[in-house]
Amino acid sequence: MGGAAAARLAARGMSVTAWSRTPASVRRWRHDHPDAHVTLAETPADAARSADHLLAFLSDGSALEHVVLGADGVLSGAEGHDVLLADLGTSGPGSVGRVHAALRSSGVRFVDAPVSGSIAAVRDGSLLVMAGGAAEDVESLRSVLLGVLAREVVHVGMGGAGAAMKLCVNAVLFALNAGLAEALRVAESSGVDRDAAYDVLARSAVAAPYLAYKREAFLERGSPVAFSLDLAAKDLRLAVDLAAAAGVGTPVWEAVARGIDAAREAGLGADDLARLSWEV
Repeated sequence: MGGAAAARLAARGMSVTAWSRTPASVRRWRHDHPDAHVTLAETPADAARSADHLLAFLSDGSALEHVVLGADGVLSGAEGHDVLLADLGTSGPGSVGRVHAALRSSGVRFVDAPVSGSIAAVRDGSLLVMAGGAAEDVESLRSVLLGVLAREVVHVGMGGAGAAMKLCVNAVLFALNAGLAEALRVAESSGVDRDAAYDVLARSAVAAPYLAYKREAFLERGSPVAFSLDLAAKDLRLAVDLAAAAGVGTPVWEAVARGIDAAREAGLGADDLARLSWEV
């Protein structure tokens, strides 16, 4: 998602400096976007020194903490000038809180701004952003994202609220995915063609944007992985922990987590969420 965002921001005329934890992905990105006017930084600190807005697309909270607070991290390059860091990944409230505290003490502005949407949504600028932070910082982020990467930036509360809201969204999404997968398996085993079953579901009361953009993954074995079961397990653990800390029971989320864990134990962790609709 970060690579797609960099390409779209540059195509809209913005000055973009990019850095990635995986050099191989940078080489692939440069090969796929030879005309993109994007400067590649050596370290997160180098990227931060030239920026007024920093957008982090990282896999989890530990990656966020390492990239921001580690050696040659964002914090070491951002100190001393006015810069806003937005975390657009699903990092979880714990990591977000630690990063926010460290940045605040150094005068660096921060918004936890996880997104709902796929890589396709990045490319057509239709992400939904759930932003937690000070109103003026969210407005500054909105001025960069709206109409470029995002169709809407919703201010859901102060620091940490965006991270919490994203976990709630993802937990509902994973429950929908599990229900869809089971429905397809039951329909097929009852003699209904999979394509026909999917068409009915997509036209029914349970229809959601997810059914539209996951259609290929559910109907074609071996489709590209858009969201792995390993990542889903990580997000669900964070969601269940968040609920437990608030004293809220989540039996549905926990049941979905057990199903995903069973698939991972069967060696399917790197597979897409849609893999649950086939024999596990």
